[in-house]
Amino acid sequence: MIYRLIFILLLAGCSGGPAVVQKKTFIDVKGYFQSEIKRLGNYKTEVKKTVSRNNQTETQMLNNINWQTELSLFVESDINKSAWRNSYKISKIGKEVIYSATDSALKTRQIRVLEGVNGRIKKVQIKNNTNNMLYQSSEILTYVPDSLYKVVKNQKVFIIGENRYVISGSF
Repeated sequence: MIYRLIFILLLAGCSGGPAVVQKKTFIDVKGYFQSEIKRLGNYKTEVKKTVSRNNQTETQMLNNINWQTELSLFVESDINKSAWRNSYKISKIGKEVIYSATDSALKTRQIRVLEGVNGRIKKVQIKNNTNNMLYQSSEILTYVPDSLYKVVKNQKVFIIGENRYVISGSF
């Protein structure tokens, strides 16, 4: 009998209180692009996709785009991690909000968001850098809703050499 009472008290003590929801400190890049992926997936928009590697270019017209794949680098540039709460400074110039990394070790160095009418996003530009002994990479990601996305990536890999990639889609 006493064991049942202890068991019940332990269960009651383990019941969770109200869930704590973390407030977003910066722009919700991940959430924004996940909603764009869903929205764009609902339309069968024709996309003119151009892929370039070291100035060798190929262009195709595509009707069935996997937006999850195309916008994955944007989603991965999320800066809303609780550990990074003090790692970015925010500045505003006119209708543009700029999030700049204060810690040089962070991959996402800068996010620029241009707002239009009613606070709607007109353009997002993200700069990412990765540096270590074997690998250097810089990315500039640009997204204009209902118009284009572009990824410019410069890569320098020890032994292999340098590569420049440009991927763009206009729709």
